[in-house]
Amino acid sequence: MRHVARTFRISGRVTDAGGAGVPGIMIQVPGSTTPVGGLPFLPAFTDTNGNYIYDLAEGGNYNVTPTTPLFTYSPTAVTFLNLSADHTANFTATRQVIDLFGRVIENGVGLAGVTMTLRDLANGTTRTTNTATDGTYRFVDVVRDSPYAITPQKQSYVFSPPNLLIGATVSDLGDILATKAAAIDTSDFFVRQHYMDFLNRPGDAAGILFWTANIETCGTDANCRSSKRVDTSAAFFLSIEFQETGYLVYRFYKSAYGNIPGAPVPVRFAEFLPDTQQIGQGVQVGIGDWIVQLETNKQAFALDFVTRSRFTSAFATTLTPTQFVDALYAKAGVTPSDIERIAAIAQFGVTNDTTDNNARARALRLVAENSQLKTQELNKAFVLMQYFGYLRRNPNDAPELTLDFAGYNFWLNKLNQFNGNFRDAEMVKAFILSGEYRARFP
Repeated sequence: MRHVARTFRISGRVTDAGGAGVPGIMIQVPGSTTPVGGLPFLPAFTDTNGNYIYDLAEGGNYNVTPTTPLFTYSPTAVTFLNLSADHTANFTATRQVIDLFGRVIENGVGLAGVTMTLRDLANGTTRTTNTATDGTYRFVDVVRDSPYAITPQKQSYVFSPPNLLIGATVSDLGDILATKAAAIDTSDFFVRQHYMDFLNRPGDAAGILFWTANIETCGTDANCRSSKRVDTSAAFFLSIEFQETGYLVYRFYKSAYGNIPGAPVPVRFAEFLPDTQQIGQGVQVGIGDWIVQLETNKQAFALDFVTRSRFTSAFATTLTPTQFVDALYAKAGVTPSDIERIAAIAQFGVTNDTTDNNARARALRLVAENSQLKTQELNKAFVLMQYFGYLRRNPNDAPELTLDFAGYNFWLNKLNQFNGNFRDAEMVKAFILSGEYRARFP
């Protein structure tokens, strides 16, 4: 009688130290040249749960061995002699690890205090360390052959390369070169300076973190960083805080005096700065009772404004309320609705003169906060604030000294041409890249 060859099953599971299945591990069984069906021997791979199966001929000697590199295994192999039954062979797999180390140097000398971030590109996890006094750093027990990025960061420095993209196969990563950068090129300084230049106060921690991160999300993408710096910068002019302080001051001057004779703007930098500081005193949008503080400041500023000699000289108290209000709207260049005009006149009650300073202040504020005026002057104020905020001067001051306000008019025309789109007009970009602006921060 012919003997019928039988088969028996060797199966098992490969897990990590925590008991989770490890997929994709190659399990080889040398000596098995004729598996079930007479097919050429093929290795098995663990499935998504770490399981594998072999059906092998009876009587053979089999050495079951996990062989995928970059792991160590316990046990390293399991041997079955003269196979005569089903068996189980389980393994624990541990990823191989190495230490990664290198150095950050400036002019050949190690640079201390550089924050080094190691990001696992496969799963997004990160860890950080700082360079020592000799500029060295080390990441211990890094899984081999996973893709990583190492990014150095230190305020006021730029690095070459800005990122190390590695496969964690070599421990010594060599040197990264550090170069002292202009302060204005660092995101943190750039943002902090905008708080001072446009909001006249130190930045709050949350705001600084938000706007700095807005730029730093670009990593080393130069075009992205340039675009984010422009958007971040413009956001300070467009912010509620500036619109209700600096831009309101602009509109007060426009409503009271129109444009400066021979100039296309209503206010000079020397007037604008202290008044903006006054109306913005103690105001941080979103922090504390800022709405109440802002309203208190507006009322106090308006009353102060109408009692100044320039204003009292321009608007005699003998003017009737109607004459007073109509003169303000004429200076503002706005034609109010009947309701708006009547509301401003009504601030004086039934009197026929305008001696009441509180009523004057309320009426002037109604004109300055007119929605038509806000829209009408927005682009003009945006351009003027480029000079005030970035260059800290009037548009016709040195180094321009142009009686025709050529630079101001150039940017206003360009901004109008692009319907107020500062990105397409490249206005903000031009100012923050200008040599005059950058020279403020050697």
